[in-house]
Amino acid sequence: MQPAVLCLSCLVIIVTIIQYVSAEVMTFDVPRPMAECFWRLKKKTNTKRTPAVAIQSFCENQYNWHNHKLLNVNRGANPNTIQYINGLCKNTKEEIKHFRMRRKKRQAGGGPPKKLRVRKEIRMMSDKEFQLYVEAVNSAKRNTSISPNKYDALAEFHTGMTSVSAHGGCNFHGWHRMYILMYENALREEGPEFADVTVPYWDSTMDDRMEDPELSVLFSDRFLGSCQGEAKGGMMKEGWTSSTGAIVRNCKTDGPLMNMEMIKNVTRHNRFEKICGEDSAIDDDLEFHHNGVHRWIDGQMAMLVSSVYDPIFWLHHAFIDYIWEKFRDNQKRGKVDPETDYPVNPVTMGAHELHLPDARMGFSELSVIDGLSEMFTTEWYKYAPSPTCTWKKQDCGSKYLKCVEDTKSKDRKKNDYVCVGRTLAEVIAYEEEMNRPTPVPCIPDHVTHPPIIPGPHNHTTPIILPPKVIQPVQNTFCMNGKSDTAQWVYVPVKIILKRPPDYTNYGSYPVHRGKIEKAAGDIYSPKAYSNIYRHLRKADSPAKYDHCIEPDTPTNTIYVKSVGLNYEGVYKEYAIMDKRLAITVATAYLAVRKPMGIHDTSVSMFHAQDSCGRVCKPICKVPGTEIFRPCSGAIKITGNRPLQFGNSFGDAVLDVWDFDSDKDCPQLTTNSIIVSFYCDYSTDWIWPSVEPIKKTNKHVTVQPPPEKTTVMAGCSLGYGCDVAKPCGELRTCQNGAVVECLKSCHVYAQCFNNRYMLYKCRRGERYLRGQGCVSSRENPCDYKTSGLNRWNRNRGNGRNKRNNRPPAGR
Repeated sequence: MQPAVLCLSCLVIIVTIIQYVSAEVMTFDVPRPMAECFWRLKKKTNTKRTPAVAIQSFCENQYNWHNHKLLNVNRGANPNTIQYINGLCKNTKEEIKHFRMRRKKRQAGGGPPKKLRVRKEIRMMSDKEFQLYVEAVNSAKRNTSISPNKYDALAEFHTGMTSVSAHGGCNFHGWHRMYILMYENALREEGPEFADVTVPYWDSTMDDRMEDPELSVLFSDRFLGSCQGEAKGGMMKEGWTSSTGAIVRNCKTDGPLMNMEMIKNVTRHNRFEKICGEDSAIDDDLEFHHNGVHRWIDGQMAMLVSSVYDPIFWLHHAFIDYIWEKFRDNQKRGKVDPETDYPVNPVTMGAHELHLPDARMGFSELSVIDGLSEMFTTEWYKYAPSPTCTWKKQDCGSKYLKCVEDTKSKDRKKNDYVCVGRTLAEVIAYEEEMNRPTPVPCIPDHVTHPPIIPGPHNHTTPIILPPKVIQPVQNTFCMNGKSDTAQWVYVPVKIILKRPPDYTNYGSYPVHRGKIEKAAGDIYSPKAYSNIYRHLRKADSPAKYDHCIEPDTPTNTIYVKSVGLNYEGVYKEYAIMDKRLAITVATAYLAVRKPMGIHDTSVSMFHAQDSCGRVCKPICKVPGTEIFRPCSGAIKITGNRPLQFGNSFGDAVLDVWDFDSDKDCPQLTTNSIIVSFYCDYSTDWIWPSVEPIKKTNKHVTVQPPPEKTTVMAGCSLGYGCDVAKPCGELRTCQNGAVVECLKSCHVYAQCFNNRYMLYKCRRGERYLRGQGCVSSRENPCDYKTSGLNRWNRNRGNGRNKRNNRPPAGR
């Protein structure tokens, strides 16, 4: 039996038993949309290729984004903010509409090209440029002309239904491109001294190459402030407050930074459908990769509804936009028009109609397809290249960067060099060296490799990194837009850790007849004992992040997290485990929304992971027994009595430890532990995965084609979809109405928001009037001659120019 099937089967058994047991912490099935997301990712990857926590976090975020209306929150920009944002975007659509005409005139000698603002990597800015940017951001933070202040008002625009249309599909790229430009323009309005301010980008690949990215000079008073606990210093000054509470960060507790392999996987393609949407591979999906940096920073950055309140958001997304522009450059080299190349299946999960090219983007009158305009990087801004160096020229152009030999790249060549972020200590040492005269060394004639010369490019002073310390996790305690510990209650969880497969030797050995025996392994190794090894000998190799907090230490940090499913909130904590032992146990405590009364319920997703991104299997107690079985990790909590949670952390501890029986010897009780996690480092697919329900159109109004018609008398909707109605009759429609494409058996147009949008059935399906997408086995569809595929074949080489445009409503 497959793991996912087993998991679902166990859930059925558990839920059935729960009906007859009075329990206040109960197992719960994951929502179907989330299970469908897991099914889609299961088709694209596995836990040997992709760190499991990235898979789990992706589907949790996708579900919460699209479940936003059901959450008990009133989020979204207020009318004054929307009016202000629409003002920033005023005339943008008209400018984009006439952009090609203006560009042709300029190319014909109609005038000099417009001077573009230049966005630089943050460490390539001069001190004056960066300080000006910091002053502009803090000016917007103080500006109360828009409630509560301009910066937070812009951040709030990233919440509500706007955020749903901006994530989980191909509108992600254009939406955030427009969002950054709007933010940049808002900063420039703060005063004449800020007229030339630009948003810098953060190339996190240069920090990913560091031994400990958390020690990057970026996370100091020189730049972005502290990376642990409440963010202070640098541009954060004495700390920022927001509607989500004080801005906090818990760097490197989760997620990877961007690396060059991710970027190469994206920029090697020249079709948009390869890097976003349903048909993209997980390793090539730019939005999927971008999620890791949000989790690496953690705190507000880890949650969609609060990420913009941390100013790191803009720097990270400017880098994602920079990568997208490099991809678009590759499109142009491949003779693909980046303004019209838009996927037919543009979403990863749900909200298909919000990501269609003719759908409203979310800014004024702009459409999704407007986000693909070349006008952004031809008329408004461009990116300065990310710094590079070579073995001949070991200069990255910034005192905050150093040039080192590339030892990480899988396809590196001999003598490849890359720029890497410096620590604050390295920067200080560099500055000290720059302030004293540097002798010029005598270079023998036979030396061909450039010497390492102390001074502007490198320094020879050894930098001793501090020992790695596991930092505390500072939670925001933000729930439904309000930060308060009193909203939360605590649930104990048990963690069972199997000795990690990559921890090979503790270094303490058995002694036999006075001799130390190393051949059998250390005294705690499962391999040394056949009766243990037969149970624990399975040693898979799940994918993991490059940076782990303590790969060589005898302890392991297991992070546990609760993610609200019927509320908006996340809580994270960790347990320190002894990984020397064959198997060990610890207890941690997770906070969830406090049920308000006996009829109220709180539903959360629990999960556990190590610092390398490897997840643990959730196992839940079968009611009335002490037996634990695999479960989904979703938990339902009610306010019924007797309570099985603690109203405070102290209460939860007393639920696990009984001090009343004997104050000198507390007794361990397990009655309140309903959920445990088994960290066995397997590569099993542990999530319930359900195939999405095929949508049909049985309950919508169908527009039957006339008995006799010709394409010439109809209207072309693009992508080879010609319908039997004049274009004038398609300008308005009744929501749900469907018209068929005459020569495209697996494409149809359906009315959404009074406009027709194109939809495409999956491979192996075709569209049938009145039934929707059905299997093409009984009703064959000739995909080779279908109008959609003719358009796909012709759109990149200049043929079929009449239809060389994305699907659009009429």
